[in-house]
Amino acid sequence: MLAVDDSLHYPAGCPTTATSSPRPPKSTTPAVIDDAVDELIELVLARGGRIAFTTPGTLAGHQGVAIITRR
Repeated sequence: MLAVDDSLHYPAGCPTTATSSPRPPKSTTPAVIDDAVDELIELVLARGGRIAFTTPGTLAGHQGVAIITRR
């Protein structure tokens, strides 16, 4: 299950490293993601996970996103 702050959006660049960096909104650079949070949500749903949207600020101690995994 992925818990996401309902107001969280993260436009990001896609460097060749494993991390992403913030980018200005509406970039026309081909290697960018409009919203990394949306991409994460789609990935979790595609793999059979569930999403819980929280009240803005609830996950502030976790930068707005938290995931629960189990085996």
